[in-house]
Amino acid sequence: MSTRCQVEFRDQYSKEGEKDVMLYHHYDGYPENMIPTIKDGLKSFDKSGAHPYWWDSERVAAHFVANVDNGDFPQFQPSSEVHGDIEFYYIVTLINDAGFLAKEQKRRFKIQYEEYDDKKNNYVKKTATGKIDK
Repeated sequence: MSTRCQVEFRDQYSKEGEKDVMLYHHYDGYPENMIPTIKDGLKSFDKSGAHPYWWDSERVAAHFVANVDNGDFPQFQPSSEVHGDIEFYYIVTLINDAGFLAKEQKRRFKIQYEEYDDKKNNYVKKTATGKIDK
């Protein structure tokens, strides 16, 4: 059975409580697969030359649809609502500490998700962080 997930891209200008840009991923939505996939996708966006727009969650999401983990069909698909059958929901927050007009940008990201803990019989919030180094 597929492990479906969604990834929401937010930037530091996104409004709290509002959905920003959401993508649907049909299979392998486990954190063991998605955290490295998201990190690699963010690094490939930076290497694409589009890095002045790191703060723009829509451009980063478009890069994921067009370029990340693609075979014959995009693995990430735009989504206008939260699917009812997902097992994981990731929130990727793009942060530029230097401000979006600065010559030297300091790009970092935060990935948040919930994972079911059998021992606690409950969902536990988890966070992964990183930065894009030149």
